Amino acid sequence: MATLPNLLALYGALDPAESTSNEPEAAEVAARYLPATEGRGGWYRSIVDFFAPRNEAVFPDVDRALESIADSTDEGADALTIPQTARLVYVLGALSHHPDYAPRVEEREGLFARVLALAGPEGRETPVEVGYGLQQHLFDEFDGFADWAHVTRTAVRMGLLEAKIAAVSPCRASVQTVRGYRCAVIDTVSVRPDITLTNLKNVIDPLNWPMNSPELFCGMDKQKPFEVNGWRRVLESVSLGCSLGLERLVTPLKYYNSDVSATKSFVVYELDKGPKDGDGRVKVDQGFIKMEALKPGVRVRTKKIVHITPLSPEAQVVLVCASGYAAMADEMMFGNADDTPADAVKWKPSKPGSGQTESPATDSPTPPQPGLVSITVDMWEKCAKDMTAKNTELSSKWLANKLTVEDLIGYTQYVGADLASAPWRYLKALSQVPVPGTPPEPPGDGSSAS
Repeated sequence: MATLPNLLALYGALDPAESTSNEPEAAEVAARYLPATEGRGGWYRSIVDFFAPRNEAVFPDVDRALESIADSTDEGADALTIPQTARLVYVLGALSHHPDYAPRVEEREGLFARVLALAGPEGRETPVEVGYGLQQHLFDEFDGFADWAHVTRTAVRMGLLEAKIAAVSPCRASVQTVRGYRCAVIDTVSVRPDITLTNLKNVIDPLNWPMNSPELFCGMDKQKPFEVNGWRRVLESVSLGCSLGLERLVTPLKYYNSDVSATKSFVVYELDKGPKDGDGRVKVDQGFIKMEALKPGVRVRTKKIVHITPLSPEAQVVLVCASGYAAMADEMMFGNADDTPADAVKWKPSKPGSGQTESPATDSPTPPQPGLVSITVDMWEKCAKDMTAKNTELSSKWLANKLTVEDLIGYTQYVGADLASAPWRYLKALSQVPVPGTPPEPPGDGSSAS
């Protein structure tokens, strides 16, 4: 059984419509841990019907999903990545408060404890009693989305959780109307101190995504012509189990790579509206990946805005968060950035556009203009100044060989909280410079999901 259907099945257990005991209480739990759903039910069944209309058995029940994960290996479609393990810990922490599953919290060697042990400091060699300790910690301290940073930081300090898992950004989600569609809007901020900006840029090109996440990205094929006005054109194919024959979303996209400076780069992407070879079910798909070099490490901030017909907004939020569809930068940061594959497409900035505002064949706008770049740099620098003291403190400890795991996790969460509020200032500045083709950054409504 592949990892993605297992994860979706566990998240699906939070759907109030799937509860076998107390639907109102289950709705309250869903609202706490998947706030963007607002406690509404029915979204899990729509995801299953969409991706496996003729083979629902691919999506297991909770026990089968947990058994599959517990018995899996670190190879092939069953292997858990660091971001997937973070999402696994999150959903099991949420289920420990669910009326259908709360009694399992006291099982010292049950499936919850066995699976949570996989997130321990020793990976698959972590004793099950450590998993049980993490299970108890999540039950005692994890009361909702807002508690995640504190709970994971404390778990690392207690020796219950691998530090890299605590450094993965939770999926901050909201539902907003963009271009006339009710869309899932996902924001993430992550920091990793032990790789460089160059490491990440060497694997971040969208053509590499199927290499890093082959069960989610079934294909990212070049379109002809590949480059129009600096934008690169691809046909993306996404599923919840490419090797399982599940339904695929096929979408024409265009993306643009840019180096803002020696320490800041970004990828921006959106629908390529001209081609007719997609399936037409993705009506909105746009966003960005912003990368910044730190001393030490790299910080990444992402935004994804997507509408998938005919899924409800709640189903879209859970789908993109649980699957990792909205967090490919995290998958690359904690995946192939460690060891760049020999056949990876290396980073190459896109060519400046010709000045033409649209291409008749592809409706491709010119790349981001200097006004946008200057404002981006200015706002980024203002944000960076607020964290100068933290950067200096961290660098000093690193150079003195006194940097601890707690320092790194604390810094990651400090940065994440600061940047979560930054889009308001950034959005206001960007609104003064209309840039055709640059994905909008609608303000968040405070809703979140992981």
